[in-house]
Amino acid sequence: MPEVAPADYYGILGVGHDATSEEIHEAFRHRAQECHPDLHPGDPGAAERFKAVNEAYHLLSNEEERRAYDAALTTKEAGHADLETTVVLGLRELFTGCRVRLRVPQAVPCPSCGGEGLTLRVGHVRCNACGGSGWGPEEIFLGVRTRESCFRCGGRGALNTAVGRNPCLPCRGLGYHLVSTWAEVRLPPGLEEGQRLRVEGQGQPLLQGGQGDLYVRVAVRPGPWVVHGPDLVLDVPIASRVLSRGGKVPFQTPLDSLWITVRRGARYGDLLRFPGKGIPSPDGQTRGDLWIRPVPPETGR
Repeated sequence: MPEVAPADYYGILGVGHDATSEEIHEAFRHRAQECHPDLHPGDPGAAERFKAVNEAYHLLSNEEERRAYDAALTTKEAGHADLETTVVLGLRELFTGCRVRLRVPQAVPCPSCGGEGLTLRVGHVRCNACGGSGWGPEEIFLGVRTRESCFRCGGRGALNTAVGRNPCLPCRGLGYHLVSTWAEVRLPPGLEEGQRLRVEGQGQPLLQGGQGDLYVRVAVRPGPWVVHGPDLVLDVPIASRVLSRGGKVPFQTPLDSLWITVRRGARYGDLLRFPGKGIPSPDGQTRGDLWIRPVPPETGR
């Protein structure tokens, strides 16, 4: 993407980036009165300034276009090109990991300007070959006077010439449009509450090309469990007769089928340890411990 600085619409209106819609409207009225061409009949640049003020107001007064413009103004150096989102994981995702699909912005080149952010303003000058007549020199052929169209201007009498470069109107000088697309992110097992994962190149588009990064923050869904790093403490409803007599109770984790051995005379709240049956590490090489805490069936969730 070419490195093109977008028009400074905030500067044109003389407002800050945090200006409210009312402040933008008031600034537009003031600026429009200042540079209206009717008030500056001898100033050839008044019309261009008035046009720029109108463009700035129409963009900044449109909430959606203003958000896209603000996003395009951000730079990675300022730390605003990165995006962050939160993903809520349940017990199964903690054990097995998962893939999530997230909506992220993507920059596509503006079809009107080819991604340059600028359009060529074309003017007309009189053709110096025909003096503006559109005709070539007179010739006599077999006694008949003839004239052909001017070889240079093709009979138009004028030539097109580039007289300036203006910001592209469809993309507001940004060179691209923001569209929403899907990104698939692989989350490994063993993630903890508050952990952040960096996904390179999926943040806000940058003016100099490329994109910032996307950070995925992990939240653990509340439930009848407590997570301590790779260790998991899980409340399991067990009937009181099993606690008094002892016995075995089948139990299924996202990865294992277990039998909970309950010793005779056990009490609610006791912790039963299953080494190596807890949450896997992100690399899958180790696992924490699983701790089962018996609770009465009527309070089990």
